[in-house]
Amino acid sequence: MAGATTRTTRVLVIGTGPGGAACAALLSKAGFEVTVLERNEFAGGKCATHQSRGFTYDMGVHISTRGEKGPHGEVARRVGADLRFLQRDPFLRLILGNKEHRLPLDFKTLRALYTLARKIGVRASAFPGLYRMIRHLFSMQDEEKAAKFDNLPLKDYVSRFTRDPQAHLFVNLFCCFFLVVPYERASAGEFGYCFAHALADASWGYPEGGFQEISNSFLRAARRDGAVVRFGEGARRILVKDNRAWGVETDKGVYEAEIVVSNAGLRKTVELAGRENFPKEYAERVFSLADSFTGITVKFALREKFLDDPFILYTPGPEQASSFLGNLAGGRCPSEVALFVPVPSNLDSRLAPPGKQLVIAGTMGPPHLSMSEVAAAELDLVEETVKRLFPGIEDRIEWSLRTDLATVNGLSGRDSADVVGIAQTFDQCGRLRPRSALPIANLYQVGSDAGGKGVGTELAVDSALRLADLLTGAA
Repeated sequence: MAGATTRTTRVLVIGTGPGGAACAALLSKAGFEVTVLERNEFAGGKCATHQSRGFTYDMGVHISTRGEKGPHGEVARRVGADLRFLQRDPFLRLILGNKEHRLPLDFKTLRALYTLARKIGVRASAFPGLYRMIRHLFSMQDEEKAAKFDNLPLKDYVSRFTRDPQAHLFVNLFCCFFLVVPYERASAGEFGYCFAHALADASWGYPEGGFQEISNSFLRAARRDGAVVRFGEGARRILVKDNRAWGVETDKGVYEAEIVVSNAGLRKTVELAGRENFPKEYAERVFSLADSFTGITVKFALREKFLDDPFILYTPGPEQASSFLGNLAGGRCPSEVALFVPVPSNLDSRLAPPGKQLVIAGTMGPPHLSMSEVAAAELDLVEETVKRLFPGIEDRIEWSLRTDLATVNGLSGRDSADVVGIAQTFDQCGRLRPRSALPIANLYQVGSDAGGKGVGTELAVDSALRLADLLTGAA
Protein backbone atom coordinates (compact mmCIF):
# COMPACT_ATOMS: atom_id res chain seq x y z
CA MET A 1 0.00 0.00 0.00
CA ALA A 2 3.04 2.29 -0.02
CA GLY A 3 2.36 5.45 -1.98
CA ALA A 4 -1.43 5.42 -1.49
CA THR A 5 -2.50 8.91 -0.45
CA THR A 6 -6.16 9.27 -1.34
CA ARG A 7 -9.26 9.50 0.82
CA THR A 8 -10.30 6.05 -0.42
CA THR A 9 -7.39 4.48 1.46
CA ARG A 10 -8.82 3.62 4.85
CA VAL A 11 -6.53 3.20 7.85
CA LEU A 12 -7.34 1.87 11.30
CA VAL A 13 -4.97 2.88 14.11
CA ILE A 14 -5.20 0.85 17.32
CA GLY A 15 -4.14 2.88 20.37
CA THR A 16 -3.36 6.53 21.14
CA GLY A 17 0.05 6.33 22.75
CA PRO A 18 2.43 8.93 21.29
CA GLY A 19 3.32 6.61 18.39
CA GLY A 20 -0.26 5.81 17.46
CA ALA A 21 -1.41 9.42 17.82
CA ALA A 22 1.53 10.67 15.74
CA CYS A 23 0.85 8.10 13.02
CA ALA A 24 -2.83 9.04 12.91
CA ALA A 25 -1.97 12.72 12.54
CA LEU A 26 0.67 12.14 9.85
CA LEU A 27 -1.54 9.86 7.76
CA SER A 28 -4.57 12.15 8.10
CA LYS A 29 -2.44 15.05 6.93
CA ALA A 30 -1.33 12.96 3.95
CA GLY A 31 -4.94 12.35 2.90
CA PHE A 32 -5.70 8.91 4.30
CA GLU A 33 -9.12 8.19 5.83
CA VAL A 34 -8.11 7.45 9.42
CA THR A 35 -10.11 5.93 12.27
CA VAL A 36 -8.45 5.63 15.68
CA LEU A 37 -9.61 3.03 18.23
CA GLU A 38 -8.67 3.58 21.88
CA ARG A 39 -9.54 1.14 24.68
CA ASN A 40 -9.35 3.84 27.39
CA GLU A 41 -11.57 6.89 27.75
CA PHE A 42 -8.48 9.08 27.43
CA ALA A 43 -5.44 9.29 25.17
CA GLY A 44 -1.79 8.60 25.82
CA GLY A 45 -1.56 5.08 27.24
CA LYS A 46 1.42 5.04 29.62
CA CYS A 47 1.80 8.77 28.97
CA ALA A 48 -1.58 9.58 30.46
CA THR A 49 -1.98 12.66 32.64
CA HIS A 50 -4.57 12.91 35.42
CA GLN A 51 -5.92 15.55 37.78
CA SER A 52 -6.61 15.56 41.51
CA ARG A 53 -7.31 18.38 43.95
CA GLY A 54 -5.99 21.06 41.64
CA PHE A 55 -2.84 19.18 40.59
CA THR A 56 -2.22 17.79 37.09
CA TYR A 57 0.27 14.93 37.09
CA ASP A 58 1.70 12.35 34.70
CA MET A 59 1.09 8.75 35.66
CA GLY A 60 4.67 7.96 34.62
CA VAL A 61 7.97 9.77 35.09
CA HIS A 62 9.05 11.59 31.95
CA ILE A 63 11.39 14.01 30.21
CA SER A 64 11.99 14.77 26.54
CA THR A 65 15.69 14.66 25.76
CA ARG A 66 15.26 16.50 22.45
CA GLY A 67 12.13 18.63 22.90
CA GLU A 68 11.04 20.55 19.83
CA LYS A 69 14.21 19.53 17.94
CA GLY A 70 13.41 15.81 18.08
CA PRO A 71 10.65 13.58 16.65
CA HIS A 72 7.92 15.29 18.70
CA GLY A 73 8.71 18.65 17.16
CA GLU A 74 9.08 17.17 13.68
CA VAL A 75 5.60 15.64 13.79
CA ALA A 76 4.13 18.83 15.26
CA ARG A 77 5.62 20.89 12.42
CA ARG A 78 4.43 18.48 9.72
CA VAL A 79 0.84 18.32 10.94
CA GLY A 80 0.51 21.80 12.48
CA ALA A 81 0.00 20.53 16.03
CA ASP A 82 -0.14 22.96 18.96
CA LEU A 83 2.59 21.19 20.97
CA ARG A 84 4.97 23.36 22.99
CA PHE A 85 7.97 22.34 25.10
CA LEU A 86 9.13 24.22 28.19
CA GLN A 87 12.78 24.46 29.25
CA ARG A 88 15.06 25.80 31.96
CA ASP A 89 18.84 26.14 32.02
CA PRO A 90 20.40 24.40 33.91
CA PHE A 91 17.86 21.65 33.40
CA LEU A 92 19.16 18.87 35.67
CA ARG A 93 20.53 18.55 39.18
CA LEU A 94 22.75 15.49 39.19
CA ILE A 95 23.39 13.82 42.56
CA LEU A 96 25.93 10.97 42.57
CA GLY A 97 26.41 9.78 46.13
CA ASN A 98 27.53 12.84 48.07
CA LYS A 99 28.55 14.82 44.96
CA GLU A 100 26.29 17.24 43.10
CA HIS A 101 26.36 19.13 39.83
CA ARG A 102 23.82 21.09 37.82
CA LEU A 103 23.94 20.27 34.12
CA PRO A 104 23.35 23.08 31.61
CA LEU A 105 21.24 22.39 28.53
CA ASP A 106 24.44 22.39 26.48
CA PHE A 107 27.17 20.38 28.24
CA LYS A 108 29.11 19.09 25.24
CA THR A 109 31.88 21.72 25.39
CA LEU A 110 35.31 20.74 26.71
CA ARG A 111 34.97 23.07 29.71
CA ALA A 112 31.52 21.76 30.60
CA LEU A 113 32.67 18.14 30.34
CA TYR A 114 35.77 18.83 32.43
CA THR A 115 33.70 20.52 35.13
CA LEU A 116 31.24 17.63 35.09
CA ALA A 117 34.01 15.04 35.38
CA ARG A 118 35.54 16.82 38.37
CA LYS A 119 32.18 17.28 40.09
CA ILE A 120 31.21 13.61 39.84
CA GLY A 121 34.61 12.42 41.08
CA VAL A 122 36.23 11.04 37.92
CA ARG A 123 39.97 10.65 38.48
CA ALA A 124 42.05 13.21 36.60
CA SER A 125 43.94 10.41 34.86
CA ALA A 126 40.67 9.06 33.47
CA PHE A 127 39.41 12.32 32.01
CA PRO A 128 41.17 12.00 28.60
CA GLY A 129 39.54 8.61 28.05
CA LEU A 130 36.15 9.92 29.16
CA TYR A 131 36.47 12.89 26.83
CA ARG A 132 37.43 10.64 23.88
CA MET A 133 34.46 8.43 24.62
CA ILE A 134 31.99 11.32 24.70
CA ARG A 135 33.41 12.76 21.49
CA HIS A 136 33.08 9.32 19.90
CA LEU A 137 29.52 8.98 21.20
CA PHE A 138 28.82 12.39 19.72
CA SER A 139 29.69 11.02 16.26
CA MET A 140 26.80 8.54 16.61
CA GLN A 141 24.32 11.22 15.56
CA ASP A 142 24.98 9.51 12.24
CA GLU A 143 22.69 6.49 12.25
CA GLU A 144 25.07 4.39 10.15
CA LYS A 145 27.95 5.05 12.54
CA ALA A 146 25.77 4.18 15.51
CA ALA A 147 24.63 0.96 13.82
CA LYS A 148 28.19 -0.42 13.91
CA PHE A 149 27.83 -0.66 17.71
CA ASP A 150 24.20 -1.84 17.90
CA ASN A 151 25.12 -5.34 19.01
CA LEU A 152 27.88 -4.40 21.47
CA PRO A 153 27.04 -4.16 25.21
CA LEU A 154 27.40 -0.58 26.40
CA LYS A 155 29.55 -1.63 29.36
CA ASP A 156 32.08 -3.22 27.00
CA TYR A 157 32.06 -0.07 24.88
CA VAL A 158 32.77 2.18 27.90
CA SER A 159 35.58 -0.14 29.03
CA ARG A 160 37.39 0.51 25.75
CA PHE A 161 37.90 4.09 26.91
CA THR A 162 38.09 4.00 30.72
CA ARG A 163 37.95 1.77 33.80
CA ASP A 164 37.16 4.64 36.14
CA PRO A 165 34.22 3.56 38.37
CA GLN A 166 32.66 7.03 38.50
CA ALA A 167 32.77 7.33 34.71
CA HIS A 168 31.10 3.92 34.44
CA LEU A 169 28.49 4.96 37.00
CA PHE A 170 27.76 8.14 35.06
CA VAL A 171 27.18 6.23 31.80
CA ASN A 172 25.16 3.52 33.52
CA LEU A 173 23.00 6.16 35.19
CA PHE A 174 22.23 7.87 31.89
CA CYS A 175 21.69 4.51 30.24
CA CYS A 176 19.03 3.59 32.80
CA PHE A 177 17.60 7.10 32.39
CA PHE A 178 17.45 6.80 28.57
CA LEU A 179 16.84 3.10 27.84
CA VAL A 180 15.54 1.78 31.21
CA VAL A 181 17.93 -1.18 31.17
CA PRO A 182 21.37 -1.44 32.85
CA TYR A 183 24.41 -0.81 30.69
CA GLU A 184 25.53 -4.45 30.84
CA ARG A 185 22.51 -5.26 28.65
CA ALA A 186 22.06 -2.05 26.69
CA SER A 187 23.05 -1.57 23.06
CA ALA A 188 26.06 0.75 22.72
CA GLY A 189 24.81 1.92 19.33
CA GLU A 190 21.31 2.68 20.57
CA PHE A 191 22.63 4.55 23.61
CA GLY A 192 25.15 6.41 21.48
CA TYR A 193 22.48 7.54 19.03
CA CYS A 194 20.24 8.78 21.87
CA PHE A 195 23.04 10.43 23.85
CA ALA A 196 24.55 12.10 20.77
CA HIS A 197 21.26 13.68 19.70
CA ALA A 198 20.47 14.81 23.24
CA LEU A 199 23.86 16.54 23.46
CA ALA A 200 23.68 18.01 19.96
CA ASP A 201 20.15 19.36 20.31
CA ALA A 202 20.62 20.75 23.85
CA SER A 203 16.83 20.96 23.98
CA TRP A 204 15.76 18.91 27.02
CA GLY A 205 12.22 19.83 27.96
CA TYR A 206 8.74 19.08 29.17
CA PRO A 207 5.49 19.49 27.17
CA GLU A 208 3.20 22.28 28.31
CA GLY A 209 0.20 20.68 29.99
CA GLY A 210 1.90 17.35 30.77
CA PHE A 211 3.05 14.39 28.70
CA GLN A 212 -0.45 13.44 27.62
CA GLU A 213 -0.44 16.65 25.59
CA ILE A 214 1.88 14.94 23.09
CA SER A 215 -0.91 12.52 22.14
CA ASN A 216 -3.68 15.10 22.63
CA SER A 217 -2.05 17.66 20.35
CA PHE A 218 -1.46 15.09 17.61
CA LEU A 219 -5.05 13.84 17.85
CA ARG A 220 -6.42 17.38 17.64
CA ALA A 221 -4.45 17.82 14.42
CA ALA A 222 -5.66 14.44 13.12
CA ARG A 223 -9.31 15.34 13.79
CA ARG A 224 -8.85 18.69 12.07
CA ASP A 225 -7.71 16.76 9.00
CA GLY A 226 -10.69 14.42 9.07
CA ALA A 227 -9.70 11.56 11.39
CA VAL A 228 -12.30 9.91 13.63
CA VAL A 229 -11.16 9.05 17.17
CA ARG A 230 -13.24 6.54 19.13
CA PHE A 231 -12.47 6.35 22.86
CA GLY A 232 -13.65 3.43 24.99
CA GLU A 233 -13.55 1.13 21.98
CA GLY A 234 -10.63 -1.27 22.11
CA ALA A 235 -9.73 -3.86 19.51
CA ARG A 236 -10.89 -7.42 20.17
CA ARG A 237 -9.48 -8.91 16.96
CA ILE A 238 -7.49 -7.85 13.94
CA LEU A 239 -9.30 -9.51 11.04
CA VAL A 240 -7.07 -11.49 8.68
CA LYS A 241 -7.90 -13.36 5.48
CA ASP A 242 -5.52 -14.87 2.93
CA ASN A 243 -2.56 -13.42 4.86
CA ARG A 244 -3.97 -9.88 4.65
CA ALA A 245 -5.32 -7.67 7.40
CA TRP A 246 -8.64 -6.24 6.32
CA GLY A 247 -10.20 -4.78 9.48
CA VAL A 248 -10.65 -4.69 13.23
CA GLU A 249 -13.44 -6.07 15.42
CA THR A 250 -14.41 -4.20 18.60
CA ASP A 251 -17.20 -4.68 21.12
CA LYS A 252 -19.26 -2.25 19.07
CA GLY A 253 -18.78 -3.62 15.58
CA VAL A 254 -16.41 -4.32 12.69
CA TYR A 255 -14.33 -1.68 10.91
CA GLU A 256 -12.90 -2.46 7.49
CA ALA A 257 -9.72 -0.88 6.15
CA GLU A 258 -6.95 -1.32 3.62
CA ILE A 259 -4.27 -0.72 6.30
CA VAL A 260 -4.20 -1.61 10.01
CA VAL A 261 -1.63 0.08 12.25
CA SER A 262 -1.29 -1.23 15.79
CA ASN A 263 0.10 0.74 18.72
CA ALA A 264 -0.95 -2.02 21.11
CA GLY A 265 2.50 -3.59 21.57
CA LEU A 266 3.99 -6.20 19.27
CA ARG A 267 3.04 -9.29 21.30
CA LYS A 268 -0.49 -7.97 21.78
CA THR A 269 -0.72 -7.29 18.05
CA VAL A 270 0.27 -10.86 17.23
CA GLU A 271 -2.38 -12.11 19.65
CA LEU A 272 -5.04 -9.82 18.18
CA ALA A 273 -4.25 -10.98 14.64
CA GLY A 274 -4.02 -14.64 15.68
CA ARG A 275 -0.70 -16.27 16.40
CA GLU A 276 -1.61 -19.02 13.95
CA ASN A 277 -1.55 -16.47 11.11
CA PHE A 278 2.15 -15.72 11.57
CA PRO A 279 5.17 -17.81 10.58
CA LYS A 280 6.06 -20.04 13.54
CA GLU A 281 9.63 -18.72 13.83
CA TYR A 282 8.44 -15.11 13.79
CA ALA A 283 5.86 -15.67 16.55
CA GLU A 284 8.36 -17.56 18.71
CA ARG A 285 10.87 -14.73 18.30
CA VAL A 286 8.31 -12.06 19.22
CA PHE A 287 7.32 -13.85 22.43
CA SER A 288 10.96 -14.43 23.41
CA LEU A 289 11.92 -10.73 23.27
CA ALA A 290 12.71 -9.06 26.61
CA ASP A 291 11.03 -5.88 27.80
CA SER A 292 12.63 -2.89 29.45
CA PHE A 293 12.35 -2.47 33.20
CA THR A 294 9.27 -0.68 34.51
CA GLY A 295 9.02 2.73 36.17
CA ILE A 296 7.26 3.07 39.51
CA THR A 297 6.54 6.46 41.04
CA VAL A 298 5.39 8.40 44.05
CA LYS A 299 3.73 11.73 43.32
CA PHE A 300 4.04 14.37 46.04
CA ALA A 301 1.62 17.30 46.16
CA LEU A 302 3.37 19.95 48.27
CA ARG A 303 1.48 22.76 49.99
CA GLU A 304 4.30 25.18 49.12
CA LYS A 305 7.20 25.50 46.68
CA PHE A 306 10.23 23.67 48.04
CA LEU A 307 12.54 22.34 45.30
CA ASP A 308 14.15 24.69 42.78
CA ASP A 309 15.27 22.38 39.95
CA PRO A 310 13.07 21.19 37.06
CA PHE A 311 14.65 17.70 37.10
CA ILE A 312 16.81 15.82 39.61
CA LEU A 313 18.72 12.59 38.94
CA TYR A 314 20.12 10.66 41.91
CA THR A 315 22.11 7.49 42.35
CA PRO A 316 24.07 6.11 45.30
CA GLY A 317 27.73 5.14 44.84
CA PRO A 318 28.95 2.64 42.20
CA GLU A 319 28.70 -0.42 44.46
CA GLN A 320 25.23 0.47 45.71
CA ALA A 321 24.03 1.27 42.17
CA SER A 322 25.33 -2.10 40.96
CA SER A 323 23.55 -3.82 43.85
CA PHE A 324 20.33 -1.92 43.04
CA LEU A 325 20.31 -3.12 39.43
CA GLY A 326 21.43 -6.64 40.31
CA ASN A 327 18.63 -7.06 42.83
CA LEU A 328 16.02 -5.85 40.36
CA ALA A 329 17.31 -8.19 37.65
CA GLY A 330 17.07 -11.05 40.15
CA GLY A 331 13.54 -10.14 41.23
CA ARG A 332 14.61 -8.93 44.68
CA CYS A 333 13.87 -5.66 46.43
CA PRO A 334 17.02 -3.48 46.54
CA SER A 335 18.33 -1.92 49.73
CA GLU A 336 18.88 1.45 47.98
CA VAL A 337 17.29 3.03 44.91
CA ALA A 338 18.30 5.43 42.17
CA LEU A 339 15.75 8.18 41.49
CA PHE A 340 14.61 10.43 38.67
CA VAL A 341 12.65 13.34 40.13
CA PRO A 342 10.84 15.74 37.78
CA VAL A 343 9.31 18.85 39.33
CA PRO A 344 6.90 19.65 36.47
CA SER A 345 5.26 22.65 38.14
CA ASN A 346 8.65 24.41 38.09
CA LEU A 347 8.28 24.45 34.29
CA ASP A 348 4.50 24.73 33.95
CA SER A 349 3.02 26.51 36.97
CA ARG A 350 -0.52 25.54 35.92
CA LEU A 351 0.16 21.94 36.95
CA ALA A 352 -0.19 22.89 40.63
CA PRO A 353 -2.44 25.35 42.48
CA PRO A 354 -0.92 28.80 43.12
CA GLY A 355 1.96 28.65 45.58
CA LYS A 356 2.05 24.82 45.59
CA GLN A 357 4.36 22.32 43.92
CA LEU A 358 4.16 18.96 42.16
CA VAL A 359 7.07 16.53 42.63
CA ILE A 360 7.24 13.11 40.96
CA ALA A 361 9.84 10.61 42.22
CA GLY A 362 10.40 7.57 40.04
CA THR A 363 12.72 4.60 39.92
CA MET A 364 13.24 1.46 37.85
CA GLY A 365 11.30 -1.62 38.89
CA PRO A 366 10.84 -5.15 37.57
CA PRO A 367 8.56 -5.36 34.50
CA HIS A 368 6.76 -8.55 35.44
CA LEU A 369 3.45 -8.36 37.27
CA SER A 370 4.42 -11.39 39.37
CA MET A 371 6.91 -9.12 41.13
CA SER A 372 4.32 -6.65 42.43
CA GLU A 373 5.39 -7.28 46.04
CA VAL A 374 8.96 -6.29 45.15
CA ALA A 375 7.68 -3.09 43.55
CA ALA A 376 5.55 -2.27 46.63
CA ALA A 377 8.55 -2.61 48.94
CA GLU A 378 10.61 -0.55 46.51
CA LEU A 379 8.05 2.25 46.63
CA ASP A 380 8.58 2.41 50.39
CA LEU A 381 12.28 2.99 49.63
CA VAL A 382 11.42 5.72 47.14
CA GLU A 383 9.52 7.64 49.81
CA GLU A 384 12.27 7.12 52.39
CA THR A 385 14.97 8.23 49.93
CA VAL A 386 13.09 11.37 48.91
CA LYS A 387 12.67 12.39 52.55
CA ARG A 388 16.37 11.73 53.23
CA LEU A 389 17.63 13.60 50.15
CA PHE A 390 15.39 16.62 50.67
CA PRO A 391 15.08 17.29 54.44
CA GLY A 392 11.93 19.22 55.24
CA ILE A 393 9.88 17.90 52.31
CA GLU A 394 7.92 15.59 54.61
CA ASP A 395 6.43 18.55 56.49
CA ARG A 396 5.17 20.05 53.23
CA ILE A 397 3.37 17.03 51.75
CA GLU A 398 -0.35 17.72 51.26
CA TRP A 399 -0.99 14.30 49.73
CA SER A 400 0.89 11.60 47.84
CA LEU A 401 0.00 8.92 45.32
CA ARG A 402 1.81 5.76 44.20
CA THR A 403 1.82 4.15 40.77
CA ASP A 404 2.86 0.50 40.74
CA LEU A 405 3.15 -2.33 38.21
CA ALA A 406 -0.62 -2.80 37.98
CA THR A 407 -1.06 0.93 37.25
CA VAL A 408 1.40 0.83 34.35
CA ASN A 409 -0.07 -2.41 33.01
CA GLY A 410 -3.60 -1.04 33.22
CA LEU A 411 -2.70 2.04 31.20
CA SER A 412 -0.97 0.12 28.42
CA GLY A 413 -2.99 -3.09 28.30
CA ARG A 414 0.23 -4.97 27.53
CA ASP A 415 1.31 -8.24 29.11
CA SER A 416 3.98 -6.56 31.23
CA ALA A 417 4.55 -3.28 33.05
CA ASP A 418 7.53 -2.06 31.03
CA VAL A 419 8.42 1.61 30.52
CA VAL A 420 9.70 1.50 26.96
CA GLY A 421 8.48 -1.77 25.47
CA ILE A 422 10.81 -4.25 23.80
CA ALA A 423 14.14 -3.42 25.42
CA GLN A 424 16.90 -1.67 23.49
CA THR A 425 19.46 -4.34 24.38
CA PHE A 426 22.50 -5.37 22.35
CA ASP A 427 20.73 -8.56 21.20
CA GLN A 428 17.49 -6.76 20.22
CA CYS A 429 18.73 -3.69 18.31
CA GLY A 430 19.69 -2.84 14.77
CA ARG A 431 19.10 -5.73 12.38
CA LEU A 432 17.77 -7.76 15.34
CA ARG A 433 14.98 -5.29 16.17
CA PRO A 434 11.45 -5.94 14.90
CA ARG A 435 10.35 -4.01 11.82
CA SER A 436 7.17 -1.99 11.51
CA ALA A 437 5.93 -4.10 8.60
CA LEU A 438 4.63 -7.42 9.94
CA PRO A 439 4.56 -10.73 8.01
CA ILE A 440 0.82 -10.23 7.41
CA ALA A 441 0.17 -7.90 4.47
CA ASN A 442 -1.26 -4.44 5.29
CA LEU A 443 -0.53 -4.89 9.02
CA TYR A 444 1.98 -2.57 10.67
CA GLN A 445 3.35 -1.93 14.14
CA VAL A 446 3.98 1.55 15.50
CA GLY A 447 5.30 2.68 18.87
CA SER A 448 8.32 1.80 20.96
CA ASP A 449 8.39 -1.90 20.03
CA ALA A 450 9.37 -1.63 16.39
CA GLY A 451 10.75 0.57 13.66
CA GLY A 452 12.14 3.56 15.56
CA LYS A 453 15.15 4.95 17.41
CA GLY A 454 15.40 7.21 20.44
CA VAL A 455 14.43 7.64 24.07
CA GLY A 456 10.99 6.55 25.29
CA THR A 457 8.25 8.62 23.68
CA GLU A 458 10.79 9.87 21.12
CA LEU A 459 11.39 6.26 20.09
CA ALA A 460 7.64 5.76 19.65
CA VAL A 461 7.13 8.97 17.67
CA ASP A 462 10.20 8.29 15.52
CA SER A 463 8.64 4.97 14.54
CA ALA A 464 5.51 6.85 13.46
CA LEU A 465 7.54 9.22 11.29
CA ARG A 466 9.31 6.33 9.57
CA LEU A 467 6.12 4.35 9.05
CA ALA A 468 4.24 7.36 7.69
CA ASP A 469 7.07 7.98 5.23
CA LEU A 470 6.90 4.33 4.16
CA LEU A 471 3.13 4.38 3.65
CA THR A 472 3.15 7.69 1.76
CA GLY A 473 6.09 6.70 -0.42
CA ALA A 474 8.38 9.33 1.09
CA ALA A 475 10.86 6.76 2.48
